[in-house]
Amino acid sequence: MASPGFTFEMSGSGRQRTGEIDMTLALPKLGMLQEDVGGAAAAKGKVLLTPTGGDLQFSVDLTDLSRGGISSRKLALLLDTTLEGEAVRGRLRADGDLANQPVKLDGQFRRDADGGVLVPTLQGGWASASVDVTDLTVTPKGATGRGHLKMTRLEDLAPLLGTPLAGALDIDVATEPDPAGK
Repeated sequence: MASPGFTFEMSGSGRQRTGEIDMTLALPKLGMLQEDVGGAAAAKGKVLLTPTGGDLQFSVDLTDLSRGGISSRKLALLLDTTLEGEAVRGRLRADGDLANQPVKLDGQFRRDADGGVLVPTLQGGWASASVDVTDLTVTPKGATGRGHLKMTRLEDLAPLLGTPLAGALDIDVATEPDPAGK
């Protein structure tokens, strides 16, 4: 399917509970969707179905993105997940720039069949900010893990928030297993 504002393609094959679907979307002018947004986007997705679950791979590449004075020359996002029964695991990544500052995010996650969520690692940074989460586990019985959030110049947020800020932020969070999950 194609028009002057976008191109969408989808193909696939399968039978019963197995198969695969490939999708691509090209938006050469994001302003066609929302007038005050500039830039272009390209997205690719793949769904693989198996009798016990499946895989989803999804990526978005944004170029020359702009809106309200905030811009990004290049931003790439990737989501890669696997479903096995009622359990899900995956990885999320972002790389590029935002508001003329490099941005990077890389994290893994898992949701067990019992509803527990595990984030073995989540690391990222933008401007003077950094985040580092390790072994975060949230289950019906409690939470454990640790994380560190640091931003040495809060004024880096001004272009995104539209208001001036000053100061710094340095937060460590750690949990210990106990019956209350604190």
